[in-house]
Amino acid sequence: MAKLKKKETPEERSWREVDQTVNPRTMSASGRRRFAFAALRLALFGTMTAGILWGVTEILHTLTSDASAMRDPAQAAPLREIVLINDADGVLGQEWLEHTLKVRKGTPLLEVDLCQLRDRLLRVRQVRAVELRRDFPGTLTVTLRERQPVLRVNVQPGNGESRTMLVARDGVVYDGFGYEPSRLARLPYLDGVRLAHNRFGGYQAVDGMEDVANLLQAAENSAPGLYADWKSISLARLGLYDEIVVKARAIPQVVVSRKLDFTQQLARLDYIADYARTQSEATVQRIDLSLGGDVPVSFDNPASRLLPTSSVKPSKTRTSRDL
Repeated sequence: MAKLKKKETPEERSWREVDQTVNPRTMSASGRRRFAFAALRLALFGTMTAGILWGVTEILHTLTSDASAMRDPAQAAPLREIVLINDADGVLGQEWLEHTLKVRKGTPLLEVDLCQLRDRLLRVRQVRAVELRRDFPGTLTVTLRERQPVLRVNVQPGNGESRTMLVARDGVVYDGFGYEPSRLARLPYLDGVRLAHNRFGGYQAVDGMEDVANLLQAAENSAPGLYADWKSISLARLGLYDEIVVKARAIPQVVVSRKLDFTQQLARLDYIADYARTQSEATVQRIDLSLGGDVPVSFDNPASRLLPTSSVKPSKTRTSRDL
């Protein structure tokens, strides 16, 4: 009798009998789009994150570098040039400026102390005003305003060595730098004033120099020949009598009033000087212009004391002549 085959039940099947081939599910078009968008968003997010991190890193690096540069002046822009801007009639030059400032080329421009340099320049009393400006990347611009000399004055300090100084319109007494000797030789000397020392080792300003400067300017403009003959200007009578006394080579004493118009007084002086030259028997010693139209004229000859009033009134059509 044949042996019957045993029928296998589902429980008795082995896993080896299961089909192992993978049959992937086909993705639809909409699914592919969603997948692409998700991948793109992920890539963008990663890029943005990397960009933010890079930006933060660069900002921190810049801030720390700038702070380091401020702490270390060597990293700042160096001084390459000093530019001088002066008045048209100024005489102080580039060499004098650099010697006075004592600032080395290559010094960081931000390290230059403008206030200190300004004080250093103003200690030179020839300098009336100064302005300093940093012009980046490497220029220091200096604008000067100078005092102009009106008179000379001889001073004798404690060491006994006499020297000549200059007096400006505002009365400041200072040592002059850079002037042509011929220019200084034309200046009259100051007389009749005792200079007083100030606490800085110099001299106090001379009162009344504004009036003196106006007189000298009027003389240079209207009668340069008269001005060239003046040797000294005395202020001994200015405070009490408002009189400026001029000592000239041809006339030892000319009294000018600061209360009267200088141009008119100079016209009278010019006329009288011409008249006096015709008087060969006497030499003029003193002319007093402070009385207006009546001008007393003193001669070395006692016979001549006063010129007639008509003699000291210049003709209206006559032009002024220089002595």
